[in-house]
Amino acid sequence: MSKRIPEKEESMITPKEVAEYNLLCRKYLTKWGYEAVIDCLVKEDILQGNIIDLGTGSGWLAIELIKKSKNYKVTGIDLSEEMLTLAKKNVRSIVDDSANIKFIKADAKCIPMEDSFFDAAVSYASLHHWSGNPLEVFKEAFRVVKNGGLIVIFDLKRAEKNLIFVKSILSKIMRELFEASLRASYTPGEIKEILSSGTFTKDWNIVENSMSLGIIGRVSK
Repeated sequence: MSKRIPEKEESMITPKEVAEYNLLCRKYLTKWGYEAVIDCLVKEDILQGNIIDLGTGSGWLAIELIKKSKNYKVTGIDLSEEMLTLAKKNVRSIVDDSANIKFIKADAKCIPMEDSFFDAAVSYASLHHWSGNPLEVFKEAFRVVKNGGLIVIFDLKRAEKNLIFVKSILSKIMRELFEASLRASYTPGEIKEILSSGTFTKDWNIVENSMSLGIIGRVSK
């Protein structure tokens, strides 16, 4: 597989790109991405409680969580005001009762919440955006999730067959956005190396499907 190419910061700057990203999330990630995250929560018996969505983007994972269970209270965080505005708009158009979902501007490396506040931390397609050492976000997630809680981080998987799939996307802008994200994503070996340098927990399970790479950890403090 080709070398990882980090995405440029603030790469989505035009309204057209933001709109295409939003459509990409709803059309593709809702189908085979967010479901994998939610399935992990259900399998691990996290059926209610406070959930934080790291790098929520346009909010579709948070929305899918609320659609799955009204017993979830979801906080989505992101650094982009534009994305958060779009996330709130998406919630208003999809969710009948938005009382259990909120969005705040925050860095996943410095979450403005107290220790052990959440029952789970989740994320999809944000990991490849975490500049510097991604382990900092894992550490912060570990801090804000309570003992016995769950961390579920899924991202795209950098693989040649996935790059081939991207070429079938008709929209040029969407195709370019998807390809940039794939090239910035990690391989299983790279993720194992990142996690092996952490001392806060060794209990990580790495899973794969055709398009995604998942990192799942039960918090033990």
